[in-house]
Amino acid sequence: MSWLNVTRWLQGESKLRQRAEHIAARCEEAVWRLCREHALALNPAQARGYVRARASLIVNHAVESASGDLRACQRLRELTMDALVRQIGAQLRAVRPALRTREAA
Repeated sequence: MSWLNVTRWLQGESKLRQRAEHIAARCEEAVWRLCREHALALNPAQARGYVRARASLIVNHAVESASGDLRACQRLRELTMDALVRQIGAQLRAVRPALRTREAA
């Protein structure tokens, strides 16, 4: 692969990541409402898997409606799911200490 091809690939990957972050942000509230109660009772690894499973339909629909390029659709779906799992994981980490404090009181 020539340097020009590598540069183009990196630029394309960067754009895909930006689109994935944008799509994940749009899906975040719906997935949070869907997953929050059960995911809070799970350990972090289980919660990530649970979020991935429950969010798959939402992410698939959002990516298909946002992407015109079917070749990039699978990669965009993967990147969107990864971004969404990170976002929901951050919310879970923020909520858990508050729950522990409330339960201890």
